[in-house]
Amino acid sequence: MRGKHLVRLTYSPSSSWSEVLLFEPTGNGEAEPEPNEAHSLKTALKSEISWAGGSNFAGLVLGWRERSGVWLGEFVNLELWSGLFLYADAAHEKGNKAYYPSRIPGSELISFAQKNRDNASLEHYATIGLRYAFESGMDWRLETILQSAGYSTEELGWAAKALASPHPAQLAILFSQSPAVRFSGLDFPSRHYLFSSLRLPNVFNVQDWAIYVRGLESLEDHSSTFFASSENAVGSHGTFLGNIGLSLGDTGGELRGPWEIFATLAYRHAW
Repeated sequence: MRGKHLVRLTYSPSSSWSEVLLFEPTGNGEAEPEPNEAHSLKTALKSEISWAGGSNFAGLVLGWRERSGVWLGEFVNLELWSGLFLYADAAHEKGNKAYYPSRIPGSELISFAQKNRDNASLEHYATIGLRYAFESGMDWRLETILQSAGYSTEELGWAAKALASPHPAQLAILFSQSPAVRFSGLDFPSRHYLFSSLRLPNVFNVQDWAIYVRGLESLEDHSSTFFASSENAVGSHGTFLGNIGLSLGDTGGELRGPWEIFATLAYRHAW
C-alpha cells in the first residue's frame, strides 16, 4: 500500500462530540477499487457522539465521490452488558462501478461489464455483529454481512463457468477483460455472509503467544473458508508465525478456493 494523500480537519466541541472532515485531493499511484477507473476526488464528513465513558458511540458519515455522487453511512457500538458489545456499520449509495458477468446474447460466452454504473437504485453494504471481550483478553466476534450489490447465484455460476471454460473465444474475452475478471470492484463476490473470529492471547499462559481463528461462510452457495494463525515472540527480536487454512464446498464454489488445505510456517527477525 502506498498510502493516501489526505487533508483532515477535526472539531471537538466536547469530549463526547466530534466532527471530522476528510478530503482526498490527489492519488498516490494506488488504483481505485474498480478496474480502469481514474482517481476520483473524495470527501467525507463524520459526525460522532459517545457516552458511557466512550464504550458506546454512534455516528453518521456523509460522503461524496467524483463521478459517483453522494453516499451516506452510519455506525453504532453499544455495550449491552459488561464485555458484550453490539455493533453495526452500513453505507448506502446509488449504483456502483463494479463489473458483473453476463451471457453474450446468442452464445454461451460470458462477458464482464459495469451494468450498474448509471443505475439510480440504492445499493447497501452493512455488517451487524456481536463481540464479547473476556477478562482474560480473549475476544470473540460473530457478524453477518450484507452486500446488496453482490453477484446473484446465477452470476456466480456464470463467473465460475467463464473461468473454467477452455473455449478459445472465452479465453480471449477473459484475457481482454482481465482487470475486471481479477478485481470486480466489490468487497465480496456475492451478497450474504456469516463471519466469526476468535483471538486467544497468551496461549497456555505463554507471554506474547497469540492464536487467531477466523471463519467465513457464503450464504449464497454455502461454501466456506477457515483460517487459523499463530504468532509467538522469540526473544526481543524474533517471531515465529504459522497458519493453516481450510476451504469447504463444491468445486467452483465461491469460497472453495484452489486448495482444500494450505499451511505456512515462517520466522521473522527485526533488527
